[in-house]
Amino acid sequence: ITLKNLDAKGNQATWSAEGDVSSSDDLYTWVGQLADYELLEQTWTKDKPVKFSAMLTSKGTPASGWSVNFYSFQAAASDRGRVVDDIKTNNKYLIVNSEDFNYRFSQLESALNNQKNSIPALEKEVKALDKQMVAAQKAADAYWGKDANGKQMTREDAFKKIHQQRDEFNKQNDSEAFAVKYDKEVYQPAIAACHKQSEECYEV
Repeated sequence: ITLKNLDAKGNQATWSAEGDVSSSDDLYTWVGQLADYELLEQTWTKDKPVKFSAMLTSKGTPASGWSVNFYSFQAAASDRGRVVDDIKTNNKYLIVNSEDFNYRFSQLESALNNQKNSIPALEKEVKALDKQMVAAQKAADAYWGKDANGKQMTREDAFKKIHQQRDEFNKQNDSEAFAVKYDKEVYQPAIAACHKQSEECYEV
């Protein structure tokens, strides 16, 4: 740092300062967003000297000690920036002032154009698939048949009918119901007919 005395009065003095300053890290500022990518500008390069100028005032003497106030700081690099921890490992960052920016940007632009150009073809495929799905749905609906009135049945209607038929079958083929029906329609009439012809009839 080079100091130049501009004014002195008593134990107070005004100075201009010029020199080099550097950052212990690479620093970046956010520029914008492009699709899934973040655009950053590298404002400081680690350990790279940057020229600066500033003003400062001093108060004190060699015997009493000094207090110094810096102001009007100006550097050749931006006074903004932050550390981006995953800048080396995350591919989502595009550094606008890096050497490979134009190459990476052209690759990204090409990929976006290819994606854009593929949209009409994808829409055509989706429409064709929609037609196939409609046809498949109609075929599935037709599979379940029609009711007594000729109305197309759904899967739920068909299963309901099947369950009703099953319940009716079980009801008609129930052993207890069969025994009651047999007793009423076969056995009792046979016993009654027997008693008309003879007093002795074998009953169980």
